[in-house]
Amino acid sequence: MNPMKILNSKPSISLCMIVKNDLAKNEDLDLLGNVYIKLNQYDKALDIYLALYQLYPNQENISRRIAGIYAKLGHTDQAMKYLDL
Repeated sequence: MNPMKILNSKPSISLCMIVKNDLAKNEDLDLLGNVYIKLNQYDKALDIYLALYQLYPNQENISRRIAGIYAKLGHTDQAMKYLDL
């Protein structure tokens, strides 16, 4: 899938379906999530990291990203849930 198409599309949890069997795409989505964070588009970044979390719930770096995004959005309680691995 074209990364620019993802950038311009509405975020969706169905991202899991895009990356389910392709590690390279997972790494690309991680990079895209970082881009959204740098652009202060936290809702889009959150969708990406929540999709990755569904695939890799034990990846501490994904949990930390989600916690950081929730914190930026002012959802401290949600952030704390992802810090308790």
